[in-house]
Amino acid sequence: MKARILFAAILLTTLTMGSCSLRSHPVKALGHIDEVQHFHLPNWVMALVGSGKSDLGKELDSINVKSLRDLYIYSTDNEQAADKLYKEARRIAKDNGYELALKASEEGEHADIYVKQKGKRTSLMIVGKEDDDETGVVFLSAKISADDLARLIKEN
Repeated sequence: MKARILFAAILLTTLTMGSCSLRSHPVKALGHIDEVQHFHLPNWVMALVGSGKSDLGKELDSINVKSLRDLYIYSTDNEQAADKLYKEARRIAKDNGYELALKASEEGEHADIYVKQKGKRTSLMIVGKEDDDETGVVFLSAKISADDLARLIKEN
């Protein structure tokens, strides 16, 4: 019971404080598109999550991902919003110095992975769209080596 109460308290705090960040981030503009659901996990919660052992899957066990920060997730299944979200996310990535690291298409699904290095920190923006009008965007940053980043993109 205590675990449920703690989880509910963290979730409620996350949802209310996530939108109150004092520093601006370009990806936040995606949350202003009508019919787009968004979620932000603040850095202090990410630090709590990252302090325990996380299982990224057996094939990724050797990849060292430290200091995950700034997790933003945006999604919609509304036809007009999906198209706008996809185009706007790609524009934000390009306008803010992200490089297209991977572009993939398979049977009605499209995915673009954008990467930006700043010192030891790498920011990733993953933009995915399905032909049935669903679009999702995930943004996060982490301290990850270039070799591990290449393996992470290749294996997933």
